[in-house]
Amino acid sequence: MSIEIAQHKLTEYRQKLDDHIAQYVAQEAERTARQYGELGAALTSPFAALLQNGGKRLRGALTMHAYAMFGGTDDQLVVRAARIVEMIHTYLLIVDDIADQSALRRGQPSAYRAIADFHQAQKLHGSSQHYGESQAVNSALAGLHKALADLGTLPIDDTRKLEAMNSLNEAIGMTVQGQVFDLYYQAQQDASESAVRDTLTLKTAYYSFLQPLEFGAILAGADTSEHSWLSNFARHIGLSFQITDDILGTFGTEFDSGKSALDDLREG
Repeated sequence: MSIEIAQHKLTEYRQKLDDHIAQYVAQEAERTARQYGELGAALTSPFAALLQNGGKRLRGALTMHAYAMFGGTDDQLVVRAARIVEMIHTYLLIVDDIADQSALRRGQPSAYRAIADFHQAQKLHGSSQHYGESQAVNSALAGLHKALADLGTLPIDDTRKLEAMNSLNEAIGMTVQGQVFDLYYQAQQDASESAVRDTLTLKTAYYSFLQPLEFGAILAGADTSEHSWLSNFARHIGLSFQITDDILGTFGTEFDSGKSALDDLREG
C-alpha cells in the first residue's frame, strides 16, 4: 500500500469514526444528565470532550483496517468497536497527563487542569490541583468502564467477545506496567537503553498497534494465534512511532504535538 492510499484510508476511517463519536457523545451526555443530574454530566464531561477532540484516530483506524483485512463486512459493528478502542485511549491519556503534569492535550487544557479551573471559578473549598486530579481520574474511570460495558453489547458470539475483552484488558495491563516503569526511571534519573526500549514497548507498542490490530482481526473471526507476524510488526512499528513522537514532543511546537514541548524536558 502506497503512502497516498494509506493517508486516504486513514482519512476515510477517521471521518466515519468522528461522525459516530459525535453522535455517541451527544447521546451519552443526555443519558448521564438524566441519570446523575447536570453536575454529574459536567464532572464527567472532560472525558467526552477529549474523546471528541479528535487526535489521529490511529488506533480506531487500525481496528477498522484489520477488520476489513481479515474479511469483516459489518461497518456498524466495526465503527462501534473502533470507538471503544478510542475510549480506552482517552482514559489512558487523561491518566498520563496527570502523571506527566502536562498542561495541554490536543491544544486544549488537560482534563485535570480544566477541572481545576472549574474548582477555582466555583470558589470551592480545598486545593484546586488535588480536586482537578481526583475528578479527572473519576472521569477517566467512568469512561473506561463505559467502554468495557459497550464491548459487552457488541453483536458478536460470546467466544469472540470474550477473546476481544481479554485482548483489550491484557493491553491495558501492559500499558499500565509501561507507565509504572516510566515514572520509576524518571524518579531514578537513570535508565539503560534496554530499559527505555522495554518501557516504550510496554507503554506504546501493545495498546497503540498490536491490540487494535488484534481487536479488528478477532471481530472478523480470525484466529490471531495463526498470525504471529502481527505481534512482531506491532512491536517494531510501536517503538518507531513512540521515538518519533518523543522527538516531535521535544523539538516540535505546541501546534505540532498539541502539548507543551517542555513536558519531556521536565520529566528528564
